[in-house]
Amino acid sequence: MKVYHRKNFLYGLILAVLGMGLLLVDSLNGFEKLNAMLAVMCSVFGAGLIVRSMSSNAATADREEENDPHTQMVLLKNRAHAFIIHRYVCLGITIILLIGGKVLMSDMLIFMGIGVAIVYAISILLDMVTFVFFNQKK
Repeated sequence: MKVYHRKNFLYGLILAVLGMGLLLVDSLNGFEKLNAMLAVMCSVFGAGLIVRSMSSNAATADREEENDPHTQMVLLKNRAHAFIIHRYVCLGITIILLIGGKVLMSDMLIFMGIGVAIVYAISILLDMVTFVFFNQKK
């Protein structure tokens, strides 16, 4: 069969493999109902994506939805807000870890706070670099 939408096929394959892997690990370590339900859901969603990627009509509809300007605008806003929330969460975790490390006299908490602060600094740096890059393209 021919694959018409490679991205959906790859996502479906990954989901199906994760589902089957989780089911295998769950059966080896004692069967838990929640893990089994998650494995079945991953496998079913993965199989659904694989089937949709092999249908030319469904692949065309998926591509049209991906290229829709409204969908792209919503995706862009979503990523921007997620990035902003990520920065605030990193800043909050950094402050909590540094204060907690100082109060509890724990070097490990201070080092963890420094690590999260580095992630926060990288996110600010990336924000500035992308701002400059996209403003130069005009």
